[in-house]
Amino acid sequence: MRTIVLEFNELSPQLLDRFIEQGHLPNFRRFRDSAMVAVTDAEETAPNLEPWVQWVTVHTGLSFAEHGCFNLNEGSDLTAPRLWDLVSRADQTNWICGSMNAAVQPGFRGCFLPDPWATSAEPVPLNMFRPYARLVRSYVQEHSGRPEVSPVDVLRFGQFMLRHGLSASSVAALIKQLAQERRRDVKWRRAMMLDRLQWDVFRSVYKSMQPYLSTFFINSTAHFQHFHWREFEPGLFRIQSSEKQRQTYGDAILAGYQNMDRIVGEALSMARDEANLVLLTALSQQPMLTHEEDGGRQIFRHRDIKVLLELAGVEQGWTYAPIMSQQFLLYFQNEQAAKFAAARIEALRLTDCQPARKTDPLSAPNIDPTFRQRGGYPGSR
Repeated sequence: MRTIVLEFNELSPQLLDRFIEQGHLPNFRRFRDSAMVAVTDAEETAPNLEPWVQWVTVHTGLSFAEHGCFNLNEGSDLTAPRLWDLVSRADQTNWICGSMNAAVQPGFRGCFLPDPWATSAEPVPLNMFRPYARLVRSYVQEHSGRPEVSPVDVLRFGQFMLRHGLSASSVAALIKQLAQERRRDVKWRRAMMLDRLQWDVFRSVYKSMQPYLSTFFINSTAHFQHFHWREFEPGLFRIQSSEKQRQTYGDAILAGYQNMDRIVGEALSMARDEANLVLLTALSQQPMLTHEEDGGRQIFRHRDIKVLLELAGVEQGWTYAPIMSQQFLLYFQNEQAAKFAAARIEALRLTDCQPARKTDPLSAPNIDPTFRQRGGYPGSR
């Protein structure tokens, strides 16, 4: 039988059970009640619990000590075979759609779409997925800045979607989203629009290929849990969000689970009795309360990398590669230049900063303008 693996990143089994019992997730309930369910222990300690570490373990069967992939994007350098490489060796086909920190070996059979944070892994076939991967990477990696996207990129993306499963329901959802943004602060819901488009692509390729193994990865709900648990359960936190923030983001986490519930329902219909359906998650989250006494955990990101490096005294000759949130890579022509830049950057300090809870984080005059605070007080770990 074929196997479809849904990789929904960083879900909480406790929230799943709660939302199911409250009647919010009928398809998750149907899936759970017909499946074998297990909550596992990663047998690792922080910081080796990051999802880009754990997903490599899931796909290879190797522990962190064995595979050594600690950072996002290191997975492309791993020579150990993944599940899909073994499937390829057995002369079967694969459809790997967005799996995190993944790569394929020579001889891979099928289609491969890397995660949107990948800077070195390329799609297979490259020409087929290039328009989609380029636009999605640009917006995901630089979602708080100015993505380098041209009108031609947008046109090619639209043409790709029309050829690869763009559904009427997704078009309607996109139109509704843009209309609501003119009246309300709902821009945060755009992450779920990407989930819709990626699912359309996954479903289209799956139906045409009928692969032996397929995986489908999404991350939007993990993002909502990181940044909006404080609005979701304000009673757990000492530092309180504003009333406006609670009204805007209070239902973000539930909306994320309901968005996945729709995908689960469609996956169940696709699988029927012809395929095994598997749901996996990594790094299940919980409320982060460890920094409530000192102002809450903060995340900062630069506005302009050129200005930041000039401030640090790093000369030209670098190449910038954004990855995720506040993370980015800098490439240099040689090791000496890289070490010099690393020392300069690590010496940077923010001085004379007042506690963020006493100021507007986007207009605080005592924070250097090359930095922008993102997300206020992240609420989960």
